[in-house]
Amino acid sequence: MARLIFWFSLSVYCLCSSGHLGSYDAWREYCVAKSFVESGTFELPREMFSVQDGALGRDGRLYCWHSPGMSALILPLYCASKVIVRMVSKEDVDSLGKFLVSFLNIFFTAGINALLYKTLRQMDLSLRWSLIFSLTGGFATLLFPYSKVAFDVLPAGFFLLAAVYFLEEYKKDVRVVHLLYSQLFLAAAIFVRIPIILLIPAFFLYSGILLQRQRWTALPVFFSPLIFVGMVIGAYNHLRFGSIFEDGRYNDDGSQFSGDWVEGILGLLISPGKGLLVYSPILVFAMLGTFLVFRHKKGKGFFWAYIILSQLILHAGIRDWHGAWCWGSRFLVYLIPFFIFFAAQTVQLLNQYRYKILFIALTGASLFIQGLGVSYDGGTRIGNRLQYEKISYRRIIFDPAGSPIIDHFKQITKIVSGQASAEEPQKPYYKIQDDHFDFLFVYATTLGVPVFFSFLWVFSLSGWVGWLAFIILKYVKDPPSIA
Repeated sequence: MARLIFWFSLSVYCLCSSGHLGSYDAWREYCVAKSFVESGTFELPREMFSVQDGALGRDGRLYCWHSPGMSALILPLYCASKVIVRMVSKEDVDSLGKFLVSFLNIFFTAGINALLYKTLRQMDLSLRWSLIFSLTGGFATLLFPYSKVAFDVLPAGFFLLAAVYFLEEYKKDVRVVHLLYSQLFLAAAIFVRIPIILLIPAFFLYSGILLQRQRWTALPVFFSPLIFVGMVIGAYNHLRFGSIFEDGRYNDDGSQFSGDWVEGILGLLISPGKGLLVYSPILVFAMLGTFLVFRHKKGKGFFWAYIILSQLILHAGIRDWHGAWCWGSRFLVYLIPFFIFFAAQTVQLLNQYRYKILFIALTGASLFIQGLGVSYDGGTRIGNRLQYEKISYRRIIFDPAGSPIIDHFKQITKIVSGQASAEEPQKPYYKIQDDHFDFLFVYATTLGVPVFFSFLWVFSLSGWVGWLAFIILKYVKDPPSIA
């Protein structure tokens, strides 16, 4: 079943793919990978980026302040694009490279859905409800629109979820190999997104290593991957900035944290323009499930709550807690599986008619909102609103009338009626105007793809998705005893 969920999710995400990076962060990380392949350095090309786009290193070169993990994931895709271009005697490596990278998070998001199903089954949730909640997480939350964008939150989310899955396996059978897998994935998550380092104490305490007989064997296994990735990140920082603790972020004045945690927390959770619960209403069930978890599964409840709260509080305090030009709470996307864990504990409530109706209504609202985010490029639209319509960013975040959800609905209505204006995009890493839907098959001809192949792409994938959906519905209606 997990494989079926993976292939179904992958097919839908491919059908809705955009074919462009969709993120200025990804453009920087792509350029780091390119610089490493072409010149053996990690610098950003000064002809493409200004000082405001990165940080000056000790050698005067411009460097990216992001964790090295995403660039490492992009690296083989860039190398593949070079090989393919040489085989077909073309010269434009970047176009193919960025096109390949645009599909990277599709695989990670499909993997999250499959792994979410396995983890819910691991918690003894029924096949039917594990399937429902895993697909709800994959298509009725921000995971869906972010599958199209090359942000680091989805690789981080997959690695973090895999670390939790194998940690639960370790707690069941106390096999050191499962602890090793857990820590390798946790180290990978930290390599991609450094703030996850705050979760190490929670993993250590939850694993219960100190209470086991084989703790002297388990302790090196637990810490070795973390020490290794810490050394790699430290060396990466030292090469660029001369300090293992300096990553270049906010090194202009050192004020990484704004100090207004209350605004950040409320903004990340419930603000009209960025709130996670506004963009994914179905996660309201996570609030209901919290009480049930702490009543019956206190250990798991504290572990999941620490993962969510530590990352929420950390990101709420930084200057750019809103994540700039993006759809919803970008910094919380990799925590969505843990919200789903809490929501899944409400299964016993869903037997009641009123909760079942609420679940269906919130799922419908969530699917509608994700449809808006998937159909239209939010980053370009927000940039155009700031540039051309002179709307303040605080209004976009805190004013319900200025919410991107409402604006997307209005803009999509204009596209359908043929009244959308073709404003020039404000992002230099791709040339996509905001007067049409953000699907690869819609503007494939502008990328040199014949209409026939665009039609073939949609027709074949739609048929495949329909067949997989039919099988999944059969599982939901009549689940087998083992899956």
